[in-house]
Amino acid sequence: MAYIITVSNPGSGNRYYVDSVLQQQLSFQEGSTHRFDQSDSSNSGHPLRLSATANGTHGGGSEYTTGVTTSGTPGQAGAYTEITVAYGAPTLYYYCTAHSGMGGQVNIVVLKNFELNGPVVVGKDTKVTVGTVTSGAVDLSTGNYFVDSPSGDYTYSFTNPGAVQAFQIEATGGSAAVASTFSTTLYTGNATSQTITNGLDLSTDGGLVWIKRRDGSASHALMDTERGVQRLLSSDTSDVQALTSCVPAFNTDGFDLGSSGLVNEGSWTYASWTFKKKTKFFDIVTWTGTGGSRAINHSLGSVPGMIIVKWYDGAGENWTVYHRSLNGGTDPEDYGLKLNTTAAEANESGYWNDTAPTSTQFTVGGNLNSSYGGGGEYIAYIFAHDTASDGLIQCGSYTGTGADNPVTLGWSPQWLMVKRSNAAASWEIMDTTRGMVSGQLVMLEANSNAAEVNAATANSVGTTSTGFTVGGAGNSSNASGSTYIYMAIRSASAPAITWPTSIEWTQGTTPKTPAEGATDVYTFTTDDGGTTYTGIQSIDTAS
Repeated sequence: MAYIITVSNPGSGNRYYVDSVLQQQLSFQEGSTHRFDQSDSSNSGHPLRLSATANGTHGGGSEYTTGVTTSGTPGQAGAYTEITVAYGAPTLYYYCTAHSGMGGQVNIVVLKNFELNGPVVVGKDTKVTVGTVTSGAVDLSTGNYFVDSPSGDYTYSFTNPGAVQAFQIEATGGSAAVASTFSTTLYTGNATSQTITNGLDLSTDGGLVWIKRRDGSASHALMDTERGVQRLLSSDTSDVQALTSCVPAFNTDGFDLGSSGLVNEGSWTYASWTFKKKTKFFDIVTWTGTGGSRAINHSLGSVPGMIIVKWYDGAGENWTVYHRSLNGGTDPEDYGLKLNTTAAEANESGYWNDTAPTSTQFTVGGNLNSSYGGGGEYIAYIFAHDTASDGLIQCGSYTGTGADNPVTLGWSPQWLMVKRSNAAASWEIMDTTRGMVSGQLVMLEANSNAAEVNAATANSVGTTSTGFTVGGAGNSSNASGSTYIYMAIRSASAPAITWPTSIEWTQGTTPKTPAEGATDVYTFTTDDGGTTYTGIQSIDTAS
């Protein structure tokens, strides 16, 4: 199995990200082979090695070399560290030989011995054969060890059991659909070029990349597949589109960065948010102005919750925003906001022609359909509002209380944009990757080039299992009696696993689904040809 290693600073120094998960805890089976791929340029100067001691040589330990091979130079193509796990190997830790605190833990999965009516069925002295799992169906005739990463909710089923059989399932918690649709990635610039790998197929599906420097002043950088590579817009200005060396390529698993200081200045730290086009989540459309009002077709597949429009070849033209909750949700199509300013909502028929959007169209008035100079060029970023149980995004509103103020979504968010709508205020952007917890405000402003706010304060925004809480009497997002709009994107929770009712769990209760990125191991036996099974969760990385 191969793991893509990247290095980024989440705010406390450089850290390893394993398949985009910060210091991910891993589980390796005895006898299996695993490769840490350090080809990404962010690995430069950060050789990854293994140790039986936490933090490796920085923790007083030594490098573990049994079954380990290395190749190439970190940060260059083909660089990797690979291990074939020896039987009896200890718990391991991956670490950087040059810098402390970057790595994480590797649990070693040991196959237990089972004696059913005398013979050893599975154990250290028995050959381990990896079988197949297809959409939850475990074919017991194909092996005695099964490795699975559920990509969606499903029920396991055991097929073709032997009369007497023991086997194990290694299940790694996957991500909900949002993980293949939206991503927050933090990185450090190198002033030349680098590739950001986030697993999102932009070259095929299309989407938006939004980047902001964190540690100093710099404009936001918005690049999308509709306008094409190297074409920049900034949410904090009314400037026309610029041609820059920001993003020279949209890839099948992310995007490339050029040398532009807005996105890749040496040693600067950045946050990037990637939105992939997907039904009931996000869409992008462009059009050429004709004057007057007109209907614009879209492929969102649902009624938009929020629309952001830019006349991108018109000098001094503001960004215009529709939100379903403007004017308290009453005729919001009569109102608009400006993304690049702090201004309150305004009643203007020239924005949306006083026409409510539908699941296939939205309408723009003359202000957003100018024909100056033969036709202005426009782009719209369209966000859904989906309240279904498996929905990924919601656009809503709340009223400030001046005290701790819970907002219910039905799920925990990983990304949040908030704007006071009835008065002047900034567009605040928060995400869980940078930190979104009560007591600590970590915020960037879409309308400002300012550095990231990162301060300990009761006036913060923190996530809950069912939404978020806006705290404090002095919070700019919680003034008593004021109205606020928001757009929230769901956290990437692990799919649910349902086990067969024929299993009798020795713990007495059915185990929980492994958390995202966590690997749990379950051991099963049957002595009646699959009529009943005895099961135990033999390894629980969550605990």
